[in-house]
Amino acid sequence: MSNQYQPQNTKDALRYLQQLANQYLNAPLTPAIIAYNHQQIQYLRQQVIPVAKNQEHNSQRSQEAQLMAQQLEQWERQRLAGQPGPYKMRHFQLQKPQTIKYQHLRQKSSQPGNYRTQHR
Repeated sequence: MSNQYQPQNTKDALRYLQQLANQYLNAPLTPAIIAYNHQQIQYLRQQVIPVAKNQEHNSQRSQEAQLMAQQLEQWERQRLAGQPGPYKMRHFQLQKPQTIKYQHLRQKSSQPGNYRTQHR
């Protein structure tokens, strides 16, 4: 974690880490990115989780931080195994972006069904 940014609480720290992770999740895998990912995981485990448990007494937030660390480890294993995929971290979990669904307009039919389409 950068020395310039000081989060106000653990939720702020999780949001900031999520924003940072989204910047490198789809980048080509390099040793620098792997090292940075390990640094993020260590920060979560050594600083965010204990603060959420002991100082804020927020078990849900500590579980979210633990899940986020596990998700980042899983992302690294998948990328090292050669399984690429577009990923985005949302709600502190990895998600694959959904495909775009286009709206289809219904075609007008010549069959009677409403008073405007009836031939008189």
